[in-house]
Amino acid sequence: MTTSLRDDWAEVIASIGALMEYYEMGNRLLSLGTIGYLRRRAARAVGRCRRMIDLGAGPGYMARAAGCGSNRQCVLMDAVPVGLRKAAGGPLAERVVAMYEWMPFRDGAFGCASASFSLRDSWSAGMALLEIRRSLRPGGRLVILDLGKPDGAVGRFLVGAYWNVISVLLGTLMGPLGPLYSKLRLTYARLPRNGFLLGMLRGLFGDARAQELLAGGVIIAVATRTN
Repeated sequence: MTTSLRDDWAEVIASIGALMEYYEMGNRLLSLGTIGYLRRRAARAVGRCRRMIDLGAGPGYMARAAGCGSNRQCVLMDAVPVGLRKAAGGPLAERVVAMYEWMPFRDGAFGCASASFSLRDSWSAGMALLEIRRSLRPGGRLVILDLGKPDGAVGRFLVGAYWNVISVLLGTLMGPLGPLYSKLRLTYARLPRNGFLLGMLRGLFGDARAQELLAGGVIIAVATRTN
């Protein structure tokens, strides 16, 4: 998340688009069936705000968990149009195709933001976090739900081995689409350790905390813009 896909970004995004029909099944396997619980937990961390942006929204699963379209005004943003086309619309939900690094919104446009299993797919995570910070008002909150990389060597080895096994399994289950998952494995290989991510969020936003779940293989990080 704090490293960059850069030269591999286009291929990774194309793979996500091609796999969109099966992406939720992959999320369920990766999370051992806990993806719904994880989203609800992250949604609670978002808190209350009148205007929210869901980054890398895809079909809008995280947005719905956070109450978008029912009790708050939301923007669903993604660089992959096919995902947004599957998202439910409505008077309180707007869909925008854009990259993290170049968000077409004014400064302080949102009171809160969420990024569910998507920030690691950014072209440059450093630029992405700066843009998110710019688009949040002072006191605004960013909630990141994503794969984690434990700080401890043993935990890091075990979690990495699990993701490798699951990605191979998913590749097998997908048949002809299986090779596309090899591109998605790049995003985990380039993840920073959880502690590094937390330190970067504190440096950029001013205040940040994190919860590690599934032995550190999933992280919920909450950053509040205080500077």
